[in-house]
Amino acid sequence: MKVKKIGLMMSAVAVAIGLVGCQSTNLPEGDVKIVNQQVSGVIGLLLESADYGPEQSTVASMVLPTGSAYDVNLTVEQYENGELVETIEVPTYTTDSMTKNSIVHLILNIGQDDVKSIISIAEVDHEKTTDERNPEYKMTKTELPAINFEQRVAIDQYGGELGQEIVLAAYTTGGSTAITLDNYEKQVANYTAISVVKMNITQK
Repeated sequence: MKVKKIGLMMSAVAVAIGLVGCQSTNLPEGDVKIVNQQVSGVIGLLLESADYGPEQSTVASMVLPTGSAYDVNLTVEQYENGELVETIEVPTYTTDSMTKNSIVHLILNIGQDDVKSIISIAEVDHEKTTDERNPEYKMTKTELPAINFEQRVAIDQYGGELGQEIVLAAYTTGGSTAITLDNYEKQVANYTAISVVKMNITQK
């Protein structure tokens, strides 16, 4: 099994667009609150190009406890015929100190064939934002290899504690049924190939 560390492609790029916010009344319980958002409207501008369709893109918005900064650690586990063959480590992203209205957006654009995948993390750039109703965002992007898949299962909502492993999405080839994210390890033998995107959030 190989462990591959991927370098950051771009860091702290200003994005002068709005992203859909999260209403507090709709958020799950827990220190880490995640809601999957529809890939539509201005969020579509983050998809880079027509190379990524709706089934290849996942946008998950996250609310964290205020008053602290956090490390966002992402990994991609790749299985073939039930065996873990490679783990790709995405560079750790450190958020700004969270405020009442802070939201961190995770964008997974999964390329296929000769199109590279891109994992992006975006949050409000408080230094450049002059109007909270029309914030500017800063964003980091990491290029990953293409992931060919037949079916995607993405997180819907999540509420939990810091320091816990969170499965954001799984991309499968083969198999007769959709994979279940919360116990994917027990199902890997049912598929020819699986790529699993996982996250862990820790307080700085």
